[in-house]
Amino acid sequence: MLQAVSHPFLLVLEKGVLLCDGGMGTVLHERGVPLSACLEAVNLESSDLASAVDRDYVEAGAEIIETNTFGAIGLLPNRHGLAGRVKQVNRRAVGIARGAARDADRSVFVAGAAIVGGCCGATPEHIDAMRAVLSGATAEPAAPQAHQP
Repeated sequence: MLQAVSHPFLLVLEKGVLLCDGGMGTVLHERGVPLSACLEAVNLESSDLASAVDRDYVEAGAEIIETNTFGAIGLLPNRHGLAGRVKQVNRRAVGIARGAARDADRSVFVAGAAIVGGCCGATPEHIDAMRAVLSGATAEPAAPQAHQP
């Protein structure tokens, strides 16, 4: 007979509501990243800034922090000179968030952020990328983000 195995996240969730972080992009803009910038490029170019945002959310009480990968599908980074570096951008974001969670004085979970379903950013680039994926014009750009080990 197989024994049921429960993930630590599910065990914590059974006890009540978990507090999630807020918008990474909003805070990055508040801290000086231009509106025209690729927010996910911050993972490579200013990882200390992305890390500081994650750590600030943890310090404020977040029990779940999202990776800075919301728009890190092939279409958006390619428009910002990061062609071929989508996997690197995503992996770095995961490392940054895991570092903030690991350094916390309590359990903090890391969740991957992605453009999925009807959830997309308010920028025209996010909307164009989502339209391309949903219309079937391309599913390839989202594959590296969704299937990373």
